[in-house]
Amino acid sequence: LSNGEGIRPDYSYHQHGARLQTHHYGAAYLSENIRLAYELQNSPWEFPAQKITILKDFLINGWQWMSRGTYISPATIDRAVSRKGFLHNDISNLLPYLIKLFPAGKADDLQQMLTVQQGRKQNLSGYKYFPFSDFGVYQHKDFSFLLKTISTKTEITEKINGENQKGNFLNLGNTYFIKNGKEYTNLMPVWDWNKLPGATNFKSAKTIARSNFVGGLSAGANGLSVMDFETLGENSALSASKFWAVHNGKVFCLIANINLTGTPDSIFTTIEQSRLQGNVLLNSEKAILTQNLSNAKNVKWINHGGFTYVPLTAADIDLNINLINGSWSNISKSGSPNVITEKVFKLVLNHQNNSAAAYMVDGVTPINQIQQMLAKPYWQIEQNTKNIQAITFNDGVTMISFHQEGELKFGKNNISTNGACLLIVNKTTIYASDPLKKGGNLTIILNGKKIEMELPADGTAINKNI
Repeated sequence: LSNGEGIRPDYSYHQHGARLQTHHYGAAYLSENIRLAYELQNSPWEFPAQKITILKDFLINGWQWMSRGTYISPATIDRAVSRKGFLHNDISNLLPYLIKLFPAGKADDLQQMLTVQQGRKQNLSGYKYFPFSDFGVYQHKDFSFLLKTISTKTEITEKINGENQKGNFLNLGNTYFIKNGKEYTNLMPVWDWNKLPGATNFKSAKTIARSNFVGGLSAGANGLSVMDFETLGENSALSASKFWAVHNGKVFCLIANINLTGTPDSIFTTIEQSRLQGNVLLNSEKAILTQNLSNAKNVKWINHGGFTYVPLTAADIDLNINLINGSWSNISKSGSPNVITEKVFKLVLNHQNNSAAAYMVDGVTPINQIQQMLAKPYWQIEQNTKNIQAITFNDGVTMISFHQEGELKFGKNNISTNGACLLIVNKTTIYASDPLKKGGNLTIILNGKKIEMELPADGTAINKNI
């Protein structure tokens, strides 16, 4: 495992600096090393057993978590997002060679991964955070949610060899929701690159300014990620604090302290920009949308492609379901100039300056149960401010981001900390990590009980019984 480029301690893969390249350069690394390990077995140059185990662990703990079967997202390929076909990566022909290097029964996890590569339904479950790459993923039997953030510890995507000509806002809290793999595959030529899925931005923005407050935390089935960020234009700058909480098949996004300085401009979060698949429903399972929405204020929920999108604060929504033209040569100088046409689903939440907002993406609730769920929500946004972002659930789970020393009262409970941290609290355990990646002592007072934890400086999580 590497402290620089290559396989990182969390089994993500870096190349060309601190850039997440698991399914790009990591793919070449994997295929060449598996080939060599297989060809050199039983020779003076055979791979040591521990090196072969690293290859397996990279696949099991990294590669498969960062994808949905053979489908991957732009988050793990950096500039290769501008290459046709790169969001589909089938390694089913490669895995048997690695499996054969293990004794019988010692590669059952690889065998299971192979069946998924061959078309069996996804078998991973839960939230996993990769602190060395600012990447979080939630795997559910019905869908995958992938989130790429950026910090002062990771790099902006690169533009070399004429590739990735429009990727200024890749990694800016980009969110990808995948059920069948058709959502984003080969859609890049027709993307609106100023409104990438999940990103909060403003119209005339040109580039990203990275922040040091970025992190994540997993508690098995549940998890959270956070990112402070800034985007810059010629005469303006936008900053905000973002918080994603994943619970029971739903992703909650809280956006606090939305602040644009300089020249006034439109501010927005692109909830989704994916391929249009099937009907779009508005507020009712019988209300099929056939035209765009502009500054719509009556949106309770929108359903498309097996996901339901729900504004959780006063909403001003744009929705485009248009045919869009584009070409690969628009995003890569070596790409084909041939025009392609795709129907795109682009859902945008508009913001006022100096405001806060929240929304939810639900990948599991049947459409005929959405109204009932929203009438009696099982969650409560406790705070969404510059200093504290927090949400509670009726099963006793609470997720909190403290930007600094602070105190939160929720229900009959009270929690305070002596510094910045991310927390997930349930009935028996408290999970914590340091989004600033400084490490050190964390003192928590939970309902009068003092809890001491020593946070790692690399952003990895620890937990303690309460």
